[in-house]
Amino acid sequence: MIEHAALVAVKRNISHHTIGMTFVALITSLPEFAVSISSSFLGEPDIAIANVVGSNITNITLVLGLSLLLNPSYQKKGAFDAFFMLAVTLLCGFLILDGKVSRIDGLILFLVIFAFIHLMKQKREEIVMEKDNLRSDERSIMRHILISLLGMAGVWIGGWAVIKGVIGFSTYLGITPLAITLTVVALGTSLPELATSLIAVRKEMGEIAVGTLIGSNILNIAFVLGTAAMVRPIAVAGSIISYHLPLMILSALILTILMRKGWMGRFAGFLILLIYLIFLGLIAGGL
Repeated sequence: MIEHAALVAVKRNISHHTIGMTFVALITSLPEFAVSISSSFLGEPDIAIANVVGSNITNITLVLGLSLLLNPSYQKKGAFDAFFMLAVTLLCGFLILDGKVSRIDGLILFLVIFAFIHLMKQKREEIVMEKDNLRSDERSIMRHILISLLGMAGVWIGGWAVIKGVIGFSTYLGITPLAITLTVVALGTSLPELATSLIAVRKEMGEIAVGTLIGSNILNIAFVLGTAAMVRPIAVAGSIISYHLPLMILSALILTILMRKGWMGRFAGFLILLIYLIFLGLIAGGL
């Protein structure tokens, strides 16, 4: 999927960072969308907000943290996109301070997608990737898109298999649904981001990895949570407002600062991995 997404970027004359924020981010956000929308239809809307919050924290702290430890990327490109992600995260926090995400709140979040699309239209940048790193550059763009979608199907099925297995095991142990959603389900639905980011880093396409995480976090809030709230209003647990939402905002803020300063190295990866450990500690402590 990564290789052919890169070829799509080349053929459309857009940067790897942008293709990560759009095409790859949308693909990797589909598990979050499936879980959150299903939970709303099944009358369990609280799972939707827990899934989005947990997944966004996991994307930045665990996925990006591991990616930077394995192969640090010292780049400032995408700092404005990170700022946009931070703004969307703050908007989400503001809307749920009253303890619920109403249908109107969901509509407001969903409308952010149009601002996101406008932002992407402004980002048609020159490609910096060397053509020597490409394979079969003459193939049709529709073939590359098809192969990317087939790759998406693989990581999505794998993510769902992990979710089904681990949720059954956790339920057997009597773990609360909120704790399961914030950790196990969030990790399961973040597996596509984890897989694609690590592969992108290994293939020295770090811009796709960072762009995917930023775009995925934006879409999780605007597309996934917005749609879920419009299906059924969501009551937000007090622990999410008091502990996990601030941690999601803190993660977005730290990533924005790191990208703005160009501090995307192994120390940054270690720092944000510590935040993930704090997140797990809060849940283990019953918060």
